[in-house]
Amino acid sequence: MRSGVITIFLLASLGWGALAQDSQPTSQPTSRPTSDPAQDGDQKPAKPAPKRVRLPALGHPAGVYGAGVSQSEAVRLPALAKVIDRLHGRPIRLDGRISDVCRKKGCWMVLREGGEEIRVRFKDYAFFVPRDSAGREVIVEGIATRKTIPEAEARHYAEESGDPEAAKKIKGPQQVLAFTATGAEILGGQSLPPRAEPSSDAARAALVEAIAAGARVPGPALRAPLPNLKQALRFLRALKGPRSVEFSLCAQLEGVAGKPGEVYVFSASERAFARGYAVLANGEVIAFGGQK
Repeated sequence: MRSGVITIFLLASLGWGALAQDSQPTSQPTSRPTSDPAQDGDQKPAKPAPKRVRLPALGHPAGVYGAGVSQSEAVRLPALAKVIDRLHGRPIRLDGRISDVCRKKGCWMVLREGGEEIRVRFKDYAFFVPRDSAGREVIVEGIATRKTIPEAEARHYAEESGDPEAAKKIKGPQQVLAFTATGAEILGGQSLPPRAEPSSDAARAALVEAIAAGARVPGPALRAPLPNLKQALRFLRALKGPRSVEFSLCAQLEGVAGKPGEVYVFSASERAFARGYAVLANGEVIAFGGQK
């Protein structure tokens, strides 16, 4: 998250007044220079190094990684554990909560629920997830299997998760549930972002114009009108697109895009409400400012 000073500056420069702000600092990963290994003229040329995957930034765990998720039907871990031996390599979508993640690279994560545990790795080492994503809800798509791993591999996982004492207690091969993911979506935070309101007619008019020019996001019909910003955020977290976005600000407006009632707006950009999502009281969602 940006610092409080930067947030206030941006809001003021765009005609927005902040009512609350989140001042948690964001740390960014340090890039490391790479170099080709030296080669001796009397030796065979070294094999080219494998392609390095850029580490996702810390502080903003939400996002789409790898090929993303295309399936709409999902299973939770307790149900998966009962049928995993009958899947026969069929790709599935698994929804769950990240309980642990590789703290060195983000090259694996562990999901736990209902007394079950599954380790998720990423196909062909093609992508990583943020190393600070533990505790977040996640959606993964890929192949689930049951397999036996050797003692050394089990200890390695325990050490990477930051628990060397647990690693010492592992004896012999371990049977585990495993998932090879082709894509993952880490969902955005459930906490309401800082609230801001337009401090000028010009700022409000610009936002209304952007929403009116936006595109509708497909989603389920609502049985009852959304009552407030908190419920609107919860609704967004169920829709493909908005579900994996970190929102920086929110606002509540009246009568936007020719629709009656309250409109709940969420900013998905560094500049206040330059792009994001508007949720109408009837559940219609509009992506504006180039947001998809």
